[in-house]
Parts: sequence; structure tokens; C-alpha cells
Amino acid sequence: MTDPLTSIETRVKDLIETFIELNLTVYDYSNTEDTQNSILNNISKIFADLKYLNSESFVLANDKSKTSQNMNIPLDVIQYIENTRNPDVYTREFIESIKIANNYQKEKQTALKYLSLKLGEGIIDAFAENNEDNDESEEEEKKKLKEAVETIWRRGNITN
Repeated sequence: MTDPLTSIETRVKDLIETFIELNLTVYDYSNTEDTQNSILNNISKIFADLKYLNSESFVLANDKSKTSQNMNIPLDVIQYIENTRNPDVYTREFIESIKIANNYQKEKQTALKYLSLKLGEGIIDAFAENNEDNDESEEEEKKKLKEAVETIWRRGNITN
């Protein structure tokens, strides 16, 4: 057995397609029997779909167990509707706030990459100074340190 909401969604999509077909048929209307039959068939299909949707919506409205488990409407949207505001306004404001938050996160990532780059350059400069009295073990440690810093840069996509 299919989910009632899924069957309603399918039926609504069919209804929209029927309206589109009817629109095209009326737009390209030619006074022929095929055109008239097509228009009558589309109108009959529209009425049948509307009748089905009406009966299913009545059944779903009376059966709270089927609707409550499948529909999660944010409380903010319900409050918008109760205050006679358009829920599209909520959506637009939500998207704008997400954009602002994403831009902020992007700026933080850029700042951290720049900090990592400068910090790594500072570490390399501080430890990799060429002193003539350095022995081979210190040179090897400096080389490993430089490789470690460059590995961190590569992982973070930080260019030097």
C-alpha cells in the first residue's frame, strides 16, 4: 500500500500536467473533432483528479495519525501564517540569514588560512635559520619541521 501523501503528490503532479496539456490544446485550437475530444478528455481528467484530491484530503484531515508523522512544519512558519504573513517571507529571511552565516564562516576560514600561512612562515623562519655551527641532526629536524608545515598547508589548501 502506498503512502497517502505520496499518492496525493502524484495526483497533483498529474493534475498540473493535465492543465498544461489543456492550455496547449486551447492555445493551438483548431476546430476539429480530435481537438474537441482532447479538450473534453482533459477537462474530465481534471474533474476526476480534483474529486479524488478532495476525498483524500477529507480522509487525511480526519486521520491525524497519517498526517502528523509525515509533516514537520517549523513553529516560525506557523506563527507567520497566524500573523497573516506570507510564509514565503519566512523562507526569504531564512535564506538571507543562512547566506550571512555562510559568508561569515567563509571569512573565518580565509582568516584562519592566512593565520596558518603566516604562522608557518614564522616557524620556518625562526627554526630554519642557517647557522654555521648547526650539526646534521638539527638540519634534519629543521627539514622535517618545514615538511610538516608544508603538509599542513597542503591539507588546508593554503598556498605559500
